[in-house]
Amino acid sequence: MNKNISNDLSDFSVLGTSIEIVNSNGDIIIKKETQLHESFKENEEDIFIMICQYIQKLKKAKISIPRILYKNCEKEKIIFHCEYAGENIVNKVKRSQIHDTINNTNIFEQIFEMLTKIQKAKIYFDPHPKNYVLLDGNISYVDFTPPWVKKYFILRLSYANKKEKKILKDFFGCMHYKEIGYHLAADILKVDQNNYDVLSLLYSKMKEIKIINNNYDKFVERVESIINKEKVREVENLYLL
Repeated sequence: MNKNISNDLSDFSVLGTSIEIVNSNGDIIIKKETQLHESFKENEEDIFIMICQYIQKLKKAKISIPRILYKNCEKEKIIFHCEYAGENIVNKVKRSQIHDTINNTNIFEQIFEMLTKIQKAKIYFDPHPKNYVLLDGNISYVDFTPPWVKKYFILRLSYANKKEKKILKDFFGCMHYKEIGYHLAADILKVDQNNYDVLSLLYSKMKEIKIINNNYDKFVERVESIINKEKVREVENLYLL
């Protein structure tokens, strides 16, 4: 394995998910396994199909994702093996690097182009920086679980009580294609709260290419609303898969 490639991806996984990077016959492979919540024990095949359908939506919208080498569902577990597509960009949007990333690379231009395609295709999408990787200057999107499709929303809500349904509906709404510009800005603040001063720059760039359409005050209001909605789900510890 290339000594510059880290095999510790624990920071990018969530509860119930393991991500491992391995060297197989000279090829670098990312292995992602998601152990489904016990509520979904009868739904593993349905969820697997939803994920595959979501991947096809992304491909149809011409979103760059890593080549999938193996996929399967077994024993309430969803398994994907993908080709290595680069290092995660989270560190590039932390306070110490974000200005350089915005001003001296085309990383955000590639992300904005991706978000424009998502809006055109009307796909629900999670634009968090941890979901992008960079290899040889090219950005790829690497997160397709949960599958942000209506069937998944209905299934998850069927296992929620009244209070949980309200929280989850608000959370799922954050993934709406009309929200993704605001959501991206919200997640950049979640990565590093000291990034607040770059909001105006992100606003100007996204407003120019019509990813967002509010005035600046409304932009900030929607950004903060998304942060709060995501925080409520996290505090309540509501599972997604």
